Amino acid sequence: MQKNPYEQRIPEGFRRAIVTCVSNGLLDFHDHWSGVRLDTKNFVQHTVANYVNIRLKDHMYNDTVLRHMFKRHSWDGRLIIDTGNHMRYSLHRKGSFEKAYRDVHLRKNDKPYYPQTMAYVDNKDFSNFVQPNFYGDVEPAFDDATFQSDYDTIISGADACEEGWHYAPIIYDTRDNKLTDIRICFFDRNFNEVGDWALSLNEFLTPDFSDLTGMPADGILGEYLEIEGNHPLISINKDAIQHTNTKEKGLQPLNEEGVPTLTLVAKKEEG
Repeated sequence: MQKNPYEQRIPEGFRRAIVTCVSNGLLDFHDHWSGVRLDTKNFVQHTVANYVNIRLKDHMYNDTVLRHMFKRHSWDGRLIIDTGNHMRYSLHRKGSFEKAYRDVHLRKNDKPYYPQTMAYVDNKDFSNFVQPNFYGDVEPAFDDATFQSDYDTIISGADACEEGWHYAPIIYDTRDNKLTDIRICFFDRNFNEVGDWALSLNEFLTPDFSDLTGMPADGILGEYLEIEGNHPLISINKDAIQHTNTKEKGLQPLNEEGVPTLTLVAKKEEG
């Protein structure tokens, strides 16, 4: 088993914040739509992603963890770029990612799947660690020029070069609209997964998020603010949180330093 040499680039604070944002995005979706009667659920896949992206926008991004937006054919895409650790990520529901993964290896696409493009360029040094997958070690259906052109379109406007960077999709699964599994995966340039390198984030699924109604004040505003040197791994957009209805969401109000305020209750003396 080959140890993942890039695991140290993914700080614990980053992992915790991702899990919390995805979990609470799912809760936001459920709270908004649970009482609405609909004839179909065709909208769910893209709508859930919007709620998750709003959580990421409001609580995840800072001076070093950036949101990169790009246009992908008829829809808008997002990358999470951690400039401090030279990592790029995308976020996917498990079902849709697995279908796209099969289509790539069965060569059903007339254009590259964008995680395939990102892995092809950013993870070109992964080949020595990968075993062929179920479909075999099949060469990509597109040439270097096609991948490079697609990559340049995706990355356009991002303040980041290719050298020294790596890419990993974050793939999550749900049941009854609750987060049940989430992991960071690694793929080589032929879009084969380096299976031993998959990094599970399930340890951060406790306590049970079904009992939560909003961001835990001692979680995303506390432990997630880990410091490495002089640079916070994750910082929180205080203004974005200030504008939420703290009573409705169960959040503690923030003071001027962006720290939750606590109400102290005197203990009654017995007798």
